[in-house]
Amino acid sequence: GFVATLYGRRRRFTRPNLSARDCRQAVNAVLQGTAADLMKLALIRLYAELPADCHVVLTVHDAVLVEAPADAAADALAEVRRLMEIAPPEFSVPLQVEAAVRGRG
Repeated sequence: GFVATLYGRRRRFTRPNLSARDCRQAVNAVLQGTAADLMKLALIRLYAELPADCHVVLTVHDAVLVEAPADAAADALAEVRRLMEIAPPEFSVPLQVEAAVRGRG
């Protein structure tokens, strides 16, 4: 009747006989739902632990834009990468984050 993400969020399937499409959606719901859960947890860590002069500006899917003073950008980059690469204990592979510093203009 339902599938659950690693963190317990559920998606229900109400039809008694699942079609091939329903099965694909069930698998996809677990994968994308868990990815969304990981992103939400990473954002919570970012808001809690980034220095006061650094701000999360926006997120799009699995990307985060963080604004920081130019002289603190390298340290902010390292901190964002560290906080976002924290994997749950259930994972057997590490999370990898691609990050870059870009100036205005």
